[in-house]
This record gives sequence, structure tokens and C-alpha cells, in this order.
Amino acid sequence: MGNRFETLIGQDLVAGFRHLYSGTIMDVHDMQEVRILDSNLNTIHVIPGTSVTRTGLGTYEAVIPGSVLNTPGTYYDVWRFQPLSTSAVRNLRFSINVVTHESAAQPDFNTLLNCTLGDLSACMLKRMYLWPVRSSIANYYLPDDLLQHHIDSAISHFQLMLSLPLRQIRVMTKPFNPDLPGAPQAGIDYDELGSLLQYSVIEGKDRWSSFRLPHSQIVRINSVRGVYNNRVVYYIPIEWVDGNEFSNGWVRIRPTTAGVSRYLLDETGRFLEWMLFESVGTTTVPGFWAVDYTYGPKDGTIPKALCDTIMKRASIHILDQLGMEITRGIGTRSAGVDGLSSSLSYMASADRSMFGSLVARYEQDLSEEHMMNLRRKLKGPTIFIM
Repeated sequence: MGNRFETLIGQDLVAGFRHLYSGTIMDVHDMQEVRILDSNLNTIHVIPGTSVTRTGLGTYEAVIPGSVLNTPGTYYDVWRFQPLSTSAVRNLRFSINVVTHESAAQPDFNTLLNCTLGDLSACMLKRMYLWPVRSSIANYYLPDDLLQHHIDSAISHFQLMLSLPLRQIRVMTKPFNPDLPGAPQAGIDYDELGSLLQYSVIEGKDRWSSFRLPHSQIVRINSVRGVYNNRVVYYIPIEWVDGNEFSNGWVRIRPTTAGVSRYLLDETGRFLEWMLFESVGTTTVPGFWAVDYTYGPKDGTIPKALCDTIMKRASIHILDQLGMEITRGIGTRSAGVDGLSSSLSYMASADRSMFGSLVARYEQDLSEEHMMNLRRKLKGPTIFIM
């Protein structure tokens, strides 16, 4: 259950909903209906699924008539849908606070302690970042899909700038034929295709094999296979994978003498058959490891500082555009009648709109120094080996 912001009594309300499945934003398979409940959880209105509007990937809106919200108090909107064709029907409930007059904004910044991409919504943006100028923008309709567009753009910006995934991403590595029935499908079974990695002989007491994945923040290794001549020749037990250095992208494999290891160790105790290396005349095998893995935030959450940064960047773009729309790009207005004159300035500075003060404050919080500190905190120090 989630909380929405308040709405005035008797006004039509556009309620939004964003669907995440296993941390991934995707469309629902079947949107069945939206039920409106009163404070006693009795159904007072039903919006059929055919009246729900899809405004973007996994994002939906439904109009709640103001005649339904006719008394002050707490109401609820319950979204009933089927996430996938093979999954059970789900019901998600959100609260709506109906008031007789707008009260002072009271953002709860504790809601940002553990946020996910699904929490970075238009509702949160209004409630926690646009509230200082709420009275100024009250007469201008800001559709949720417009606000969500700026949030998504900010998410993409920081993913590129920080080189960090903000959601868990599943990687699958061939060989497999995607055209065969039952084969893994992009967007369903995996998000990215991986590349084959080199195997090297490592001498040492424990006969470790290690390799570096292209990504850091590894959440789990799902499968490790050895590939030679475009076919799988070894299946590595997951129990052999050491996860101590997953955060840096390193995977270390230590074979044991238990279970299936007799198929992978020769009589000298070396990892893999020596004939494999004799056949290629080297101690390395290029394009050998095929690894399926998941990387990204371990528990699906994003640090509070990054959530705050994303939402402030989205707010800056929205306020700049809205300010230009309201003032039509005009900085000041003056009028005079019978010796009386008035002047109204819309700019806090020479190049800012009427929301310039709030924009300037948010930009100050997104300074280059702040971004460097954020990157250092999230990715750790850079290590150079001379």
C-alpha cells in the first residue's frame, strides 16, 4: 500500500500507477479494473480496465470523478491486474486524502531512506520537491506522464554519468539459439547478452581460476559454463564460485574434490583437462567462460543521496519549462494608469524564470563537487597499478 497526496473535495482526480515486476518496469498483461473504496473499505466506484489509460511503459492513469470524492476523509484506489500471462492476479492499494482546503505541504523525507525506481514517481516529485511552489503551479495541469518523463530522463542521465545500474539487470551469455522453442527471450529471461571470457591457467596451491566480468556490483551468478568450439564442454557447480569480490566484478572459481569434481579434475589435480590446452598450444583459451549473472543494486534499492539527486534534476527541468510557459519568456511586466504604475518581475536572476530561486537551490545541491563525492561513495576509490 502506498500514500498519495491530498486532493480537494469534489474535484476530478487523475490517479497514476506504475508497474514493476521483479525490479523491472514493464506493461501489465491484463489491467482488469480500478476500485475506489471509502474510509470503511467499501467499494463506491469501479473503473473498468478499458477506461484505464496507458501513458508510457508500465505507466497507467485513471480518472476518478469528483462526485465520488464528495466528503472529506481518506479514500483508496485499488488496482486489480495480472502482471504476466502466467501469474496470479494482484491487487495494489493506494490512499487518497480528500480535504476541504489545501493544507501546508509536509513532505516526509524518511520515505527516501530506501527507495527503488518504482518509488521515483510523479506523486513523490509533487509531494517532496515541487511543494515550495505548489500554490504557483496549482492552476497549471501537470500530467503524471510528463513528470515521469523527466524523472526517467534523470535516471538515464545518472546511470550514464556514474556508470552504475539503478536496477538489477540480468545478463545471459550464448551459446543458445534464441529461435528454438523454449529458448531464453530478451526482456523476459534476460536484459542483456553477455560476452565469452578468456580462461587462463593459474598456478598455485589452490589451483584457482579467476576472471573479471564487464560489470561490477554483481548480485548473483546464475550459471557458469565452459565453451570450446562453440559448444558447452563444462558445467561449473555454483558452489565453486567464490563471491567475496562480486562488488568489483571479480569471479573466482575453486574446484573441490566433492561430487561432480571427478569429471573436471585430472589425475594431477589440475582444473580442466590438460589436453584442452595442448590442443590449442597455449595456457589460455579465449572465449571460454559463458557466465549468466545479475548485477545492480543488491536489494533493489537506491541510496538516499542518489534518489534525492535524481528528483532534483527532474524538478529543475520541469520548473524551467513551466516558468517559460507561464511567463511566455517575459522577465518583467509593467503597467501604468493615471500616474499609478506597477511592476512585476518573474526572474530571480537574469537568466531564470519565476521559479529561479528553487531551481538555483536544487542546482547548488547538484554541484560538481557533490557529484564527485557521490560517485566516489557509490563506486569506491579508483585504484591505479603502476
